[in-house]
Amino acid sequence: MTRWRTGNKRTIGLFIIFVVAAVWFGSPSLAQASSLRTTVTAALTDLFQGAVEVGDTQLRGLSRVIVQDVKVFDPRDETKLMLSADTVSFNFSLLGLILNLNHVSGALTGIELDNPVLNIEREERGWNLNRLVNLKDNQTKRPLELLLTVRNGVFVFRGFEFGQEEIPVQLDGSLEIDADLLALRQVRVGLFGAELTGNGIIGVDDTNVTLESNEVDFASFVQHFPQFSDLGLEGTAKIQATMAGPVFDPVVEGSLRIEKGALQTPLFDNATYRVDLLQGDFRYSKGEMYVHNLAMRKDDSTIAVAGTVGLDGSLKLATTMESFDIAASIPKALDSGISGLANFKGTLTGSFKDPLLQGEVSLAQGGVFLGRPVDRVRGNISLSTRKLTVNNLVLQQESARYRLSGEMQFRGLTMVNFALDLESGNPRDVLAVLGYEADFGGRVSGKLQFVGPVWNPDIYGDVKLHGGTLWGHTFDETQATFSISRDRIVISEGRSTYLDGVITFRGGGVRGEPLRLDVQASRWQWGTIDSLLTEGSDQQIPSEGEVVNLTGRAYLSGTLARPEATIEAVVSDTTAKEYHLNLEIGSRN
Repeated sequence: MTRWRTGNKRTIGLFIIFVVAAVWFGSPSLAQASSLRTTVTAALTDLFQGAVEVGDTQLRGLSRVIVQDVKVFDPRDETKLMLSADTVSFNFSLLGLILNLNHVSGALTGIELDNPVLNIEREERGWNLNRLVNLKDNQTKRPLELLLTVRNGVFVFRGFEFGQEEIPVQLDGSLEIDADLLALRQVRVGLFGAELTGNGIIGVDDTNVTLESNEVDFASFVQHFPQFSDLGLEGTAKIQATMAGPVFDPVVEGSLRIEKGALQTPLFDNATYRVDLLQGDFRYSKGEMYVHNLAMRKDDSTIAVAGTVGLDGSLKLATTMESFDIAASIPKALDSGISGLANFKGTLTGSFKDPLLQGEVSLAQGGVFLGRPVDRVRGNISLSTRKLTVNNLVLQQESARYRLSGEMQFRGLTMVNFALDLESGNPRDVLAVLGYEADFGGRVSGKLQFVGPVWNPDIYGDVKLHGGTLWGHTFDETQATFSISRDRIVISEGRSTYLDGVITFRGGGVRGEPLRLDVQASRWQWGTIDSLLTEGSDQQIPSEGEVVNLTGRAYLSGTLARPEATIEAVVSDTTAKEYHLNLEIGSRN
């Protein structure tokens, strides 16, 4: 294989005419074949700027030369291979040869390349393709006009800012070289595993190419971008894109449409979120993807995003959700008792691997914590792969109103640290959250704190019950500070008022067993206590209506719906007379 750099163009032209005449009148000799190879190699040095190596050369008919094993090197660095091809076929005009004796390339009408590999590198001032082909005829200085037919070609791009150091592009079809422009005519383009059709003009400073396909396996497509692989978008995509501007720094605008696709994201616990339709527009410029109106629709729900996606996978997206089914879409939410159709408006930041969703959410007819139903929810949330943070989330159930703040962590066992402000709570719902079934009536205010595993947290409370009813009596107000853990209940301070009387209590015990409370009562009318007794007693007791004080110990058992109490107490009246009594309340009510 010989490397050529220069040649005598007039001699070459005359020799090609001689070879053509030999073919016309008979088969060329070995000497003629060797001269043909020399002539073709010289013609290639006229066409390309760098050194050229060729293998076997054949003349087919009067207008076709076939060259094997062609290699073209970079004129700046002859160790760098710019173009290689298994076969290069030159089509030329016999009349053109006669008229262009001094510039053989002027007689070319087309070039066919089989299995070519073209290495394209971005440089500080353009790209290396400026040094590949003489875009003007060396002799006439006229613009070069050629038809290139590429079969099974690979263009390898290096240094272009598409998030990868090297991008191979498969190419099949016809290209036209016209001066410093390259025109694509229905060229088949293979890019990142997708097969597209390409049309348009490629120029160093002015490119306008349209790429489109109706069948792109999007999951395979994004696997070529490691920073996007955590998106997990699946489905057959219809893509149309236009590249415009400088070829090494283009603006790419296009549209994407996927029907019956699926999305997997760490934000949704990598569960498969199936969509009926995903479509939107995008624009790429200077290392960032701008997404316009990208919407995912499933049944009656919609997720829409708009903003920027960096080539490193970074996200800055405005995000809205309408009628988003939380339980059906996020398994970890369902496991935490969160359900319902949500509307959301906020931002999606972070990255595909570690996304962060922040904004305002509203929810109708769902559940927020421990599966308790609510009519309406509105507030601010922050959701990442590690935790859900809520801030001032307002919950309304009928006339009851609550505010929830805190966080739920998803690493390993789901843990919570929530504060629930009871602005105007329903005792039935509050007790259900605490794990009890009862309805005292009235309203509840105060605060509950939940810390620990989501379905069995420790609970700390400081609450007031206004107008609650117990044992058939409506108390003015009951206040308690308490904690409920997995196995114990502790009431550190409690106080109830009824008419003019006050009772205080404290104590605790093992869950599921009677609670032991130290109790004190003051200014109680004896008739009030007497009316709570299960049955009459033959003990000596104060007179009806006597105002008494009481000190003792109570044992609570039964259920909150039907509580029972046994009290060992010392009762003193206004005369300081004491009565040692054993009282039973509620055991037969």
